[in-house]
Amino acid sequence: MTLEYLLRCLSQLSQMKSFWRCCPFSKEIRTNNVTYFNVVFLQIDKMLTEDVRQCVEHWVAEGWCGVAEEEMYDGPTGIKLCAVASPAKQSHPPNEAAPQMFVAYKWFEPLIDRWLAVTKTMALQRVRAAVELDKPVEGEHYVKHSTSSVDTAACLYHMRLVWRAIGGAEEGSMGGGVRLLEAACATALHYADLVHGQNKTTEEICTIVNNLEYVRRALGTLDARSTRAATPLAARARPPLRKAVFHLAWSPDTLPTPQAITPLLEFLDQHLSALNTWLLPRAFIRALAGCWSAVLKEMSAQADAGGAEKPRVYHDRLKEALDLLAEFFHAEGKGLPMTEVHNPEWTRLEQRMMYHQATTEKLMELWLVDRLQEQARAHLPSPYGSILVRAYVNHDALCVEVLSARDVIPLDPNGLSDPFVVLELFPKRLFPKTHEQVTNVQKKTLNPVWDECFEFNVCIESVRSGDAVLAISVWDKDVLTADDFAGEAFVALERVPGVNINGPPDPLRPVELPLMQLHDRTLERVPGVNINGPPDPLRPVELPLMQLHDRNHPILQICESRTNDKLAQDFIKKQRLRFAEQ
Repeated sequence: MTLEYLLRCLSQLSQMKSFWRCCPFSKEIRTNNVTYFNVVFLQIDKMLTEDVRQCVEHWVAEGWCGVAEEEMYDGPTGIKLCAVASPAKQSHPPNEAAPQMFVAYKWFEPLIDRWLAVTKTMALQRVRAAVELDKPVEGEHYVKHSTSSVDTAACLYHMRLVWRAIGGAEEGSMGGGVRLLEAACATALHYADLVHGQNKTTEEICTIVNNLEYVRRALGTLDARSTRAATPLAARARPPLRKAVFHLAWSPDTLPTPQAITPLLEFLDQHLSALNTWLLPRAFIRALAGCWSAVLKEMSAQADAGGAEKPRVYHDRLKEALDLLAEFFHAEGKGLPMTEVHNPEWTRLEQRMMYHQATTEKLMELWLVDRLQEQARAHLPSPYGSILVRAYVNHDALCVEVLSARDVIPLDPNGLSDPFVVLELFPKRLFPKTHEQVTNVQKKTLNPVWDECFEFNVCIESVRSGDAVLAISVWDKDVLTADDFAGEAFVALERVPGVNINGPPDPLRPVELPLMQLHDRTLERVPGVNINGPPDPLRPVELPLMQLHDRNHPILQICESRTNDKLAQDFIKKQRLRFAEQ
């Protein structure tokens, strides 16, 4: 009995916060700071490397492991060999020596060199044989072509598999990739020369054109892969580029931006001049695009570093430098086209810099604009339900009628909710004296009916502003804990009836109508009555409720980085409650 009471006491103690603070639970093995795993792994790697090396040396001495050259090209052996010969990804820590197995691909270099030498010869022979045995493809085909194009495309597809196996643009495999690309181009050109021979009939010429198009499409994927092959060129320039961008950002405030950016432009000019000397024009444009992407990444990293701790001139300088860099890479039409300079990555960076330059009040207004755009894209039915409201301006008051809601998400353990609605006017610079208004709580329902009307004393000029927004949020009332967020909707006040003086007449203004009597007993068409006319402007509007999903929104990230700004922190705290549960 004593043991049972003792165990109960220990159980109660383990649930106390002070106990967890004094005696935290640790599931790790106590090794006294000795990295046993690394020691054992290095020892096993050393033993395994020696065994594998002996086997490989024996296979190389035997010569291709007993596999004929034809089998190396036809079967999957060549692809497996290239996969083995490709460099492994460096997953070890940078401050430690690489395990010996990471350089095992170098053992297979003699084999892969010999296989690549055979590839081009075998591909040309296959294309020649395919043209000699060429015949139209039988079956129900909309476009006529022959078997030689299919065989040639199969050869190119095989080379594509090999390209993927050797790692494409991975460092250490560039030599094999270039030789393989050369073999693919030679194969396609050889096929074009063979089929473009003597005079043929119109039908045969059409078949030849279709064959060439068939082969060209097979080469289309190689063009995208050759674009990625220029990635290492930009990667090698990242460290000095990062240093130059850092010095640009932190140069003295008194130094003009055109002078502060000079070291960066000199480095880029030197780097790109060398690439222009070594690369063909089309390859240089690809390398130039990769370098531009690297510059944008470094500029973005500097813009986000430190957040609000940076002075305003810091972000102004980066924005001005970004425009100068865009002109540098365009080079008056000799470099990248403006469509590639102003790519989506550049647009995101420019928008992010604009957010950094803006005040917290401006960011909150931009956030409302973004939420209004999302409200316009939302459709019924919504996964978070909908709310039925009516809003209009009556003299100097904004009237908002909260009628009902349907399909509100359940937020209580009983599968229901206790919903109520909060109405707010934004931004506060337009409505400094207005406060939020709240409806009554409807108990235990997912389809509440309020039928309540609220008035906001506002200035009509403020309501007509394009920035004026009515925020409608639905909450679940809790007694012991904080209220749960159910959804929100937004209404642009400039579209509310009674606001636009140049729009349709005020629907609440009295109208004098002439009296009439019926003359047509068929009642097919009554003059002056438009059955299919415009909808009633005072008709209630059903708005889909929304919740936040993008936790990495740039406005939220920038406001969160402004740790010394109370307004920004209050805004972030308020928005965190509105995120949907993952």
